[in-house]
Amino acid sequence: MADISKRLDKAEKYLQRGKAEAALEEYLSILQDEPRNEQVRQTAADLCLALGRGSEAATLLSSMFEQEVESGDAAKGIVTYKKLFKIAVPTPVQTFHYARLLERKDKREALEAYESALAGFEKQRKNSQALAAAKRIVELSPTAENHQRTGEKAALMGDGRMAAANFVQLGQLRDEGSPGSGFQWYERAYNLDPMNHKAVFLYSRGLFSKNHLPECIDVLTPVVTRFQSTPELRELYAHCLMAARRPAEAEPHLWELFVKDP
Repeated sequence: MADISKRLDKAEKYLQRGKAEAALEEYLSILQDEPRNEQVRQTAADLCLALGRGSEAATLLSSMFEQEVESGDAAKGIVTYKKLFKIAVPTPVQTFHYARLLERKDKREALEAYESALAGFEKQRKNSQALAAAKRIVELSPTAENHQRTGEKAALMGDGRMAAANFVQLGQLRDEGSPGSGFQWYERAYNLDPMNHKAVFLYSRGLFSKNHLPECIDVLTPVVTRFQSTPELRELYAHCLMAARRPAEAEPHLWELFVKDP
């Protein structure tokens, strides 16, 4: 530590004499021995910027940013990223982490950063990272377009549960604008995750409204008879069986309704 203190004093004296290049070399030498010395790295980065050594400054700022992301220091991380952005093109990963740091401070700017990161991941064909960015976007801005994009990416990655959850939300948003227009998305959600109770209910309710009784019964039967279901699913199942003239099968579920509300 004493040796480092002497080297820091030496670098400071170089600065006082106007020997910025010599001071920078001393700071870089110190970083080789103490790579996690944030103060030295910050000073070295500032000197690189002042001396027009942009490439070295970008490398130093990138390392600083990684440390700040790792420690969760949002304030410092945001400042470091903005410095880096002025002299280099941040990687999609850096922009993604920047967006995470920004979420609480500036939602709009965070969304813009996520969109930039998403575009970068897509260009690099990094599908899992692109899906992570799309997921953050839809959580911050749950629009129909964002749900559809996230659902499509999740389906592409084989994540049926996430895809189905987004398609259910998309269908409900479509129905709010035009009743019945969400049916195709409930169908996709059900096909991707047949155990998603919302998808099962909304898809089978759509089938029932279209008088597609055999298909409706086929969709509901596994959930109602083999797995834990919900009262609304059992009620719809009972109505569907009655409409199909199968009262004996509907009777247990109708009795449940009767007991609940005579």
